[in-house]
Amino acid sequence: GSISRFPGIDIVVICWGDEFAHTFLNFALPSHLGTGNLDAFADTDISYEIYTTPDDIPRIEGSDAFGALKTLCAAQCLEIRDVDLTDKYQAHSVLTGRAILKAAQSNRALLFLPPDSIYAGGTFSYVRSALERGKRAVMVHEPRVDSETFARALSAIAQPNTHGTIDIAPAALAQLAVKLSLIHI
Repeated sequence: GSISRFPGIDIVVICWGDEFAHTFLNFALPSHLGTGNLDAFADTDISYEIYTTPDDIPRIEGSDAFGALKTLCAAQCLEIRDVDLTDKYQAHSVLTGRAILKAAQSNRALLFLPPDSIYAGGTFSYVRSALERGKRAVMVHEPRVDSETFARALSAIAQPNTHGTIDIAPAALAQLAVKLSLIHI
């Protein structure tokens, strides 16, 4: 298998509202920009699409992290216009379905990234490797944590650098997630 069997990759983030926009811009997107993540697809046509509301577009597009993202790939905010956002789960389902259809029609690979998930360095390299081995779907486990507690703990060990990226070692992120997990075994 090869990633070249796809003409490109659509990366989709569905994000609206103050809490999700804050987490996305300050933690999630900087982790996407970290070593071994988006740069793992440097030789690939990437379309990075953020489905969001008109109120959130200026905040996202005006951020340093979005500016850094645009240096790596074609990135844009897509305005959510005709979806009722009062039921966030239904809205997310509708938008996800649209992204799936769009990617399928153009035979592009599709990577959904939740706006509140932080990825260790090298995570996207692993996704690329799985695609190259012929995998059609890759699931990444995302433990549930209290966002405020996790943000404070993450800030203590990993701050965005001067390029707006967060580089966090996989072991460090895993230890933090286990320590602060809301689900205890």
